[in-house]
Amino acid sequence: SSSSAAAEDYAALMRDDISISDITSDERNAEALRQLKDDGPKFAKLWLQRISRVRDLGYVFGVNDSRALGVLGCFLGRSANVKDLQFALPPDLNIGIIEPFLLELRNNRSIRTLRLKNYVPRDFFRRLTPFIANNTCVVKMDVYNCDMDEEHFRSLSLALRESRSL
Repeated sequence: SSSSAAAEDYAALMRDDISISDITSDERNAEALRQLKDDGPKFAKLWLQRISRVRDLGYVFGVNDSRALGVLGCFLGRSANVKDLQFALPPDLNIGIIEPFLLELRNNRSIRTLRLKNYVPRDFFRRLTPFIANNTCVVKMDVYNCDMDEEHFRSLSLALRESRSL
């Protein structure tokens, strides 16, 4: 399937001979990827939003590159250090940009808190369900300042049914 082929591509990036600079030209995103690749990030919080930057205790990863996000999801899937993941996604974001990230995130077992701020794409919760089902450490989910309709709530409800920790 195409998703397993994509997963194989991201797994190949774990090799030492792959250069992070070949994945992204954004230096702040590259630094976060370098730390996660070595599973030694100095940060416990990760924000995903429009523009990358360094924050106290964490990184803000810019959501402008689908491939970099897929690699981020792959590396984060192995991470034991990141405990807090916040999505502050721009309203014009195409869900396809973050889909590789959400697909790879399903392997993470360290994140304890999910925060969704300002905007939730229509199909977001359905695509987040494998992560919610597999990660038994998630004990808190904050959703604030988001306009959500009936479909959002239905998808969120179905995702939460799969959780063993929320």
